[in-house]
Amino acid sequence: MVERNAPLAIAAGKTAVSFDPSSGRLRAERPGCAWAWDEAYEPAFLTAAGERVPFGAAREKTFLARETSLGPELVCRYADFPGAGEVSFETRFWLEEITGALHLEWLPLAGAGQLSRVLWPGPMAFGEPRPDWQTVLPLRQGLLIPNGWETPVGRLPFDGRFGTADAYLPWFGQLREGNGYLLLCDTPADAGYRLDQRENNTRVGVWLDASLGKLTPRRFRYLFFEHCTYNELCRAYREIVREEGRDGLLLRARVRRLRRGAGGGRRHLGRV
Repeated sequence: MVERNAPLAIAAGKTAVSFDPSSGRLRAERPGCAWAWDEAYEPAFLTAAGERVPFGAAREKTFLARETSLGPELVCRYADFPGAGEVSFETRFWLEEITGALHLEWLPLAGAGQLSRVLWPGPMAFGEPRPDWQTVLPLRQGLLIPNGWETPVGRLPFDGRFGTADAYLPWFGQLREGNGYLLLCDTPADAGYRLDQRENNTRVGVWLDASLGKLTPRRFRYLFFEHCTYNELCRAYREIVREEGRDGLLLRARVRRLRRGAGGGRRHLGRV
C-alpha cells in the first residue's frame, strides 16, 4: 500500500463508493440518491486515559483499492499516533457483488489494549427538516423520528448500547424521499449508536467499546433501498436473521424442548 490523498473509489452493481483519505469520510451513490457521512464527523478513538485522537492524526497512513473474490475493496491503514505510538489498525470497505451490500470492518493490528472507544462508522448527513426524512431506531419497541421533530428523544439510559432497551436489535436506518439505508452491526457486543438531534435534525453514528480491556475486530454492513418505507428495512433485517438461523422459530423450538423436560433436571440458558 502507498500513501495517497486523492479520493479512492470502488463500484459494483448499482452502488458506487468513494472514500476521502484527507477527511476519513465515506460516500455511497445509488441511482437517484447519494448517502455521505456528515461533514462535521471526524473519525476518532479514545485512549485508555480518555484522550480523543482523530484517525487523521496518524503519522503513517496508507490506502489501497483492490479486487477480491467477493468484490472490490478499499483498505485504509493507520499507525504511529502522537501519544499512542503503538496503536495501529485498518478500516476496510468492500462491496458484495451478489447482494450489493457495503461491508465495513475495523481491524486492530497493534496496541488494542490502549484504546477504550472508537467512534466509527460515522453518521450520514441528514440535514433537511422534512417529515419524509425519517430515522428508524430499535429503541424499545421501535421509534420513527421525522426530521425536524420538535420533541427530542432525550437521554438514552444505556447510551444507545445494542442488546439493551435502547436497541433491542443491532441496526438502525434512515429514509429520505423514498430512498433508504440500513446499517447492521454484525458484532454488536460492546457497541451502540450515538444519537444527535441538534438543530432539529437527526444524525446517528456508532461507538465501539473495548471488550475485556481491548478493542476487538468489528464488522458492519450497509444495505441500500429504493422506493421504500421503514417496512422494507425491517423486512430486510428479518430475512438476514432467518438466513443466518437466528430467528424466533429456532428459539421457540428450544423453549419446547425445555418444556418437555419440565420436572427433571434444569438447564439455564444465557450468559453471565
